Amino acid sequence: MLCQTERWDVVSSERYPLREVDVAVRSDHIDTMSRSSREVGTGRISSVVAGGLVVVAVVVAMVVAMLVGAVISGPDARIANASPRSHAAARSSASTSRHSLPAAASYTRDRLEAVAFTTPARGHGLVVHEGTTRCTDEVGPTNDGGARFAPLVAVTTWRCADSAPAHSLTFDDHGDGFLFGPELFVTHDDGRTWSRAREAGDVLAVDPLGSSIWMLQAICASPAARTCPLRLLVSNDGGRSWSPSKVTPRGRVNPFVGQGAQGQTWLDRVSRSSAYLVASPVTNREGHPDSAPLWRTTDAGASWAKRSIPCAFDALSVTLSVAPDGELFALCAGEPSAGSQVKSVLASSDGGLHWHLQSSCDPLVTPSPPCAAHDVLDSGYLGSIDAMSATTLLLVGDRSSLLVSHDAGVDWRSAGPLIGGTGDGTSQAVVLGARDAVVLGENEDSGIPTLWHTVDAGEQWRAVVPRID
Repeated sequence: MLCQTERWDVVSSERYPLREVDVAVRSDHIDTMSRSSREVGTGRISSVVAGGLVVVAVVVAMVVAMLVGAVISGPDARIANASPRSHAAARSSASTSRHSLPAAASYTRDRLEAVAFTTPARGHGLVVHEGTTRCTDEVGPTNDGGARFAPLVAVTTWRCADSAPAHSLTFDDHGDGFLFGPELFVTHDDGRTWSRAREAGDVLAVDPLGSSIWMLQAICASPAARTCPLRLLVSNDGGRSWSPSKVTPRGRVNPFVGQGAQGQTWLDRVSRSSAYLVASPVTNREGHPDSAPLWRTTDAGASWAKRSIPCAFDALSVTLSVAPDGELFALCAGEPSAGSQVKSVLASSDGGLHWHLQSSCDPLVTPSPPCAAHDVLDSGYLGSIDAMSATTLLLVGDRSSLLVSHDAGVDWRSAGPLIGGTGDGTSQAVVLGARDAVVLGENEDSGIPTLWHTVDAGEQWRAVVPRID
């Protein structure tokens, strides 16, 4: 069931280099010791004092060398648990702290943040270029499965200390691309040029099917609003023009859900006419488990039927995935804590009318988060659940290696060799068919963003370390 080690081929081993590191270490003490050493050599002070100064100079020089080496050449000095989305508050795990460099230092680095594949070989990558004070979102194409993304085109820039204007990427198969969340940037020439769209509202999701594009927005009264009404826009020309959907479900959402450990699905299109819209779980004030509002349309948004996803506990967020045969899978997640998060997996074969609990850790029996001690499902945080078929499911998330289920979510196990880990974990899965998928995560050993490909429904995986040009 698990991938064999010898099949885990690394296509490229190039690292994400710092483009510039200038570290200046100055100390009057070092200068004094250096002068004293020269004076000792010329006989200007007594041999006793000279010997003492030489010993002190050697010891201090060794300490300084160790400190400088830790800054410049330490294995984690360039990355050191940094995540470009730590500036965007898009990740809330402990791994988002940025390594501190001396005030005199300047540095830059590139990090692959998201991918959008239309075939196993062809796609685009979102690269965050992080400078000393300014960050830039850059997008570049790949034709070799992510071994190389080039040329990179700058889309938008912001102060690294502020929130990023966008963090998700999607493309249709006609060269129309969308960088979004909460703002929206659009390309119609396969990423060669980009423009900022002036649509009002926070963009929650953009879902393309051919030239038909649906976009879900939260229309918030203020930036601090915690509940906002929804608006669904549709485009039939690749996102060049938009019009309101005939009907938008009267739901309210918290636009801050879906960041960090709170993976959240907002919109999942099955075809041009069929789709599901999901809201974050609603707190049940009578002590019963929470449920998440769910709406389904089969007439291109002319009408919506309301259902719900019955989470087995007090849930903060829920992700949804539709298998090719129409089977629905939902994964609810509770409060994240210390690298663990209670989760439950549910399945529906009738469009969300009825749900079956596939697996869960009952917090009434085993308090959260110690469930993770005996259940791999609850280790790490929720990113998304992605159905390759009615039986094969993928689960990714912060501080979590890739989890795979081959029995519709009843049993889960880590893919082998380990894909992602307990650091930054895995951030995205792109399902391209019943047997093909691409997973983006961080290599546990090197800390470098890596892509893993499967062509046999998750039985075996091939690693690709992208080259960023």
